[in-house]
Order: sequence, then structure tokens, then C-alpha cells
Amino acid sequence: MATGIAHEIRQPLSIIDLANRSLINFFKKKHTNRERAQFSAVKIGEQIQRADKIIDNMRSFARTESSDFKNIRLVEPVTLAASFFKEQCKLRNIDLEIESSKDVPKILADPQKIEQIVVNLISNARYAIETKKQDMGDGTPPMRILIKISPRPGIDGIMMEVTDTGAGMTVEEKENCLNPFFTTKQVGQGTGLGLSIVYNIVQEINGSIEIESEKDMGSTFRIILPAKEKIDEN
Repeated sequence: MATGIAHEIRQPLSIIDLANRSLINFFKKKHTNRERAQFSAVKIGEQIQRADKIIDNMRSFARTESSDFKNIRLVEPVTLAASFFKEQCKLRNIDLEIESSKDVPKILADPQKIEQIVVNLISNARYAIETKKQDMGDGTPPMRILIKISPRPGIDGIMMEVTDTGAGMTVEEKENCLNPFFTTKQVGQGTGLGLSIVYNIVQEINGSIEIESEKDMGSTFRIILPAKEKIDEN
């Protein structure tokens, strides 16, 4: 893990170093290229943000306990998390929908960590859809992310499914996608920690994850969570 962390952080730092050297040369020369200097400054900012994101993800990955467990209805944090992506998906012509059964029981969980699960899954789904669109061009089928919340059939629990019409995964990618630092994204577009964080949070709530995916056919991430034993009237 330490090797993976070092590799992930060294990449943006290397780019920052190169851009910084370019700026130093810019200020040394009398006749300078302002556009090149501006480009270097932008790159420095981008890579600082990238390194900061890696650190934030590592902090989330390292946290295994929550002090804010509440009796909640799953649809509430799910809806809040999805709202962050509504406008982005609309601009990309991606339909983002939530379906929730009325008879879904409450769960005992940290709402912010549920939001974190949903944000990571939607982010991955959107990337998978955009990747497929780039590969297929005009032949892209309907672009859709569906979040479905329902009682677990025959079991005292809740099932949340996040299904996308994106690029899908190979058997090998599916088997490794929950491992830390494993990613199918291009360099600079992912840290490989998102799904690992999701897995850790689900385990913390005594839940489980099932994955259905086929290359070019989309993916479904099924999160199964235990229901609260006694359901409040409110």
C-alpha cells in the first residue's frame, strides 16, 4: 500500500516540479512566452488539487469508525448525494434517476458515509458512460444511471442498486475493482481508492457488495445493508 501511495503522489509532484522549473526559466529570461508560463501555472494548480484529492481519499480510506450513526431512511442521503450530479449529468445527456420503494425500512448508519458511497458509485458510473460514448461515438445507446432502493427479498435488509449503461468491466477488472489503487481510468483521472472506500464503509455497516458487469454492457453495484430491528413510527 505504501508503494502505491508513493506512486500516486509522486506523479502530480513530478508535474508540479516540471511546471515550476518552466516558471523559473520564464522569470529569468527577458523575452518570455507568457502563454507557456500561464500554462505552467494552471498545471501546477491542477496537480496540487490532484495531490490534495489523493490525500483526502487516503484519509477516508483510513477511517474505519464513525461517531455519527443515526436511524435514517436510506433514500434521504442517497437523494442528497445524487443532487450534486444532477446538473453535470443533464449537461452530458445522462439520465440520473432514483427509484425507492415505499416499504423500505430504516437503517442505522452515518448519513455522510452513505453519501460518500453514492458519490463514488455515481462518479464511476458517469465515467464509464462517457468512456463508452467516446469509443462508440454516434452509436452510443441510451446513457442512464439508475439508483434503485428496495427491501431485500426474503431477508431483513435493504438493497441499493446503482446501474449504469457504461463501458462495463472484464472478468479481471470485476475481480480486482474493490482492491486499493486498482483503476481502469487513465493516468490523472482516478486514484483507485473510490471503490475501496465504498467497500470499507459497507463492511463497517455490516453490509455486503455484489457486482454484475460485462464489457460494453454496463455495470450494477448492489449494496446490501441490514435493516434496523425496530422501525420508528415517524
